[in-house]
Amino acid sequence: MALLAGAVRDWFNVLSVHTRRRRSLQSSDAYILYQRTGVPSALWLAAFAAVIAASAAAALWLAFPAAGWAGPVWSGAG
Repeated sequence: MALLAGAVRDWFNVLSVHTRRRRSLQSSDAYILYQRTGVPSALWLAAFAAVIAASAAAALWLAFPAAGWAGPVWSGAG
């Protein structure tokens, strides 16, 4: 969970580079990927956010399965 919190915090740091601290843009992962691939930085930022959100959802689902959810099935048979 701590890694996910760090990922969210760092995503906001990258986002702030693109919105407020434009002088640091050269060090942004999204900007570097834009230069290499031609895919706009906004799409990279959205992709980063989607991966972080999916990871957080999976971690929460595994850590705190809600009533009625199947959750992961661990076989006790060896």
